[in-house]
Amino acid sequence: IIKEVELDECILCDIDMTKTVLRNLISNAIKFTPPEKYIKLSVHKFNDSYLEISIQDQGPGIPVHMLADLFKYSFNKPKIMNHKEAGTGLGLPICKEFIELQ
Repeated sequence: IIKEVELDECILCDIDMTKTVLRNLISNAIKFTPPEKYIKLSVHKFNDSYLEISIQDQGPGIPVHMLADLFKYSFNKPKIMNHKEAGTGLGLPICKEFIELQ
């Protein structure tokens, strides 16, 4: 994991929700990134009031036709990942809900 975090900022957030979101997104990146590739975690100032946290991986990506339903609970069914880890399909919808609640 390559970290591009050059800010020394504090954020106002629910620490448990934020940790859950970051843990899920990093876990997804690890599941879908081939062993010889990397994951990049970066933090940038979005404006005077916000920070943007980005997690990018070099996995296969999500097909365009699936993007519209990505955060729906009914769409996300359990799947087998790269490393034979099963997912529940709840991670991204929960992450979206946690971010919206904050």
